[in-house]
Amino acid sequence: MDPPVRDVLRLGTHQILSLRTPSHAAVSTSVDLVRSAVGHRPTSFVNAVLRKVAQKDFAMWMDQVAPDAATDPVGHLATVHSHPRWVVEAMRDALRGDLVSTAELLAADNDAPGVTLVVRPGWADAADLGGVDVRAGRYSPHALYLDAGDPGQIAAVRDGRAGVQDEGSQLVALALAQAPVDGADERWLDLCAGPGGKAALLAALAGGRGATLVANDVLPHRTELVAKALRQATNATVHTGDGREHLWGRPRSTGFSSMPRAPASGRCGADPRRAGAVDPQTSRRWRRCRDGSSTARCTPSVPAAWSPTRPARRTAARRPASWRQRCRGTLT
Repeated sequence: MDPPVRDVLRLGTHQILSLRTPSHAAVSTSVDLVRSAVGHRPTSFVNAVLRKVAQKDFAMWMDQVAPDAATDPVGHLATVHSHPRWVVEAMRDALRGDLVSTAELLAADNDAPGVTLVVRPGWADAADLGGVDVRAGRYSPHALYLDAGDPGQIAAVRDGRAGVQDEGSQLVALALAQAPVDGADERWLDLCAGPGGKAALLAALAGGRGATLVANDVLPHRTELVAKALRQATNATVHTGDGREHLWGRPRSTGFSSMPRAPASGRCGADPRRAGAVDPQTSRRWRRCRDGSSTARCTPSVPAAWSPTRPARRTAARRPASWRQRCRGTLT
């Protein structure tokens, strides 16, 4: 069987047995797909196989094709729960051979996860979701759990007043916003803002305090996503390029930040290239350094005294050590 034909049969079988797609629609679309992808020759074969599949439901097929649970329990669970055998074995071993708990874990792994929404403060509230059935979040005061439905159908999500964002991501923004700083608290910076979820929440929080946000990312396609996430923000600007010019006034400076709150979110803190702060030669050095030492010591883009918030006591910022010194572990 040609691989494209096998792929179409798998898609069609999944539609028939596991989705709510009517059988005749699944068969018809599968035949059309194989005709356009492979040609007309396998269309009759695909049509016959999928019509045969549609004669039984999922449970009936599992009784027929799954290995016997008594003689091959792992194979039975792998087939019934659609997991590779080695994954089932790893889960069973982690649960100390408890097959009942393994089956429950596999079933839970197949459940579609719930969607967590963020209602951005000052931009929307729960009433703006249009009567959608939601529950209050457990950790973030701005989180709502959507158990069923398409978040894209919610007007507040479509226009950016709310969004899809897990609570862990929300808590990162909240932790930064609540951290104490000395002096004026008027300008915030998200150093690696793409794709924009935390930046949007930060902009909403900053707006409530009369502060502004600069959202920076080195990659143009990511700043496009940030701009889309910030379309409701009147106190935010989006920038593409070297984020250090916002921190220290110019890319090669090592002075203190004029930004009281400046997170390096995502993988930016681990990879200086994400900040737009290194040239190709330095990037190559960083990759070599990364193989043999801690990434934190090999990051040449941020001075040692930098932190996500303006320090309460201004201390002298040392000139960043060379990448060789960092790789040797001489910089603490």
